[in-house]
Amino acid sequence: MPTSAPTVEETYKLAQQLLTQQKSKKVVNLAAMLLKHDGWNMTYQALYMDALIQLAQRDGTSLNRRLELLEGALRFGVHLDKVETLYFDTLDKLLARKNRLPAPGKLVIGLGPGRNGSTSLATLLSTIDGSFITHESYPMIFADPTPAQLAFHIKKFHRLLPYCTWVGDVSHWWIYATDKLRREFPGVKFITLNRKPGQIIDSFQRVKGLGKGSNNHWTPSSEDYWSKSFWDFSYPDYPLPNFVGTKEQKRANQIASYVAEYYYRAHNIRGDNLMLHLDTLDSKGRLSLQVYLGILIKEQEVWKNKGGIQDSFA
Repeated sequence: MPTSAPTVEETYKLAQQLLTQQKSKKVVNLAAMLLKHDGWNMTYQALYMDALIQLAQRDGTSLNRRLELLEGALRFGVHLDKVETLYFDTLDKLLARKNRLPAPGKLVIGLGPGRNGSTSLATLLSTIDGSFITHESYPMIFADPTPAQLAFHIKKFHRLLPYCTWVGDVSHWWIYATDKLRREFPGVKFITLNRKPGQIIDSFQRVKGLGKGSNNHWTPSSEDYWSKSFWDFSYPDYPLPNFVGTKEQKRANQIASYVAEYYYRAHNIRGDNLMLHLDTLDSKGRLSLQVYLGILIKEQEVWKNKGGIQDSFA
C-alpha cells in the first residue's frame, strides 16, 4: 500500500529534528520545500537561515564558501542580526588578504524593474579591473525598506570600497533607496537600464507562471489565487483591475503599472544617473557607459540571461 506524502507540519518537525542532528544540507532542502508552500512564513525562513549558518560554521569550510552560505541566509531581508556578526567577520578576514587602494573606490548601482537585462549589466560592470560587482546581492530590500536592510548594505559597501576600484550591485530594489545611498555616498553613480515595457511584461508573465499557485508580486496580500513568495516584499502592490479578464491578464496590467512607476522614479533620481537601453548595451550604450564612468570596459558577450526563466525557489 503506497504511503502518503508527509504534511507540511510533518515536514517542518522533521526539519527541526535534523537541524539538532547537524544534518544541515537536508534541512536546507526541506526548508526550501516549505518556502515554496509559503514564502512569507518567517518560521520557515528562520529554519532555512539556521541551516545555512550551521553549514557555514562547520570546521573546514573555506572563507569564500562561508561567505556564500551566509549571503544565502540573508536573502529574506529579515533576522539580519542572526547573520551579521559572522558575515562581517568572514568578509573582513577575506579582505585582509587584499591590499588597500591608495584611495577608496567608487560606488555604482544598476537599476531596472527586472527582466530588463540586469544580469547582463552586472556582467559587463564586473569586467572592470579590480571591481566587486554583484547582481541582487542579499539581503533583499523591501519596496518599503527597513533600516536594518539599508544599514547592512551600506556597511558592506564601506567595507569593500577601500579595496576595490568599483563596488556595486544591480537590482530592481535599489530604486527605493536612491536618496539614502546618495546621502551616504555623494559620488554614487546610478545606471538605469531601459527595455520596452511590453517586453518586460511578457517576460515577467512567462517567468511567473500560469494558473492558481503561480506568482504575482504586485497584488495585495488578500489575493489567495497566487502563491506567497518572499520576493513579494521587494515589489509594490497595485489594485487588482476591475475589467473582465483572466487573473493573468489582470496581473499584466499590474506589472504595466509597476514598470511605468519604476521608470518615472528612475527619471527623477537626483544626482548622476545614466539611462541606457538594453538594445545598445553591446554597442553605443557600452561607449556611453565608458564615458560616464571614465573607464575602459572590456569587450565581451553580455547577454547572460537572454530568454532565461531562472527565478528563486520561492
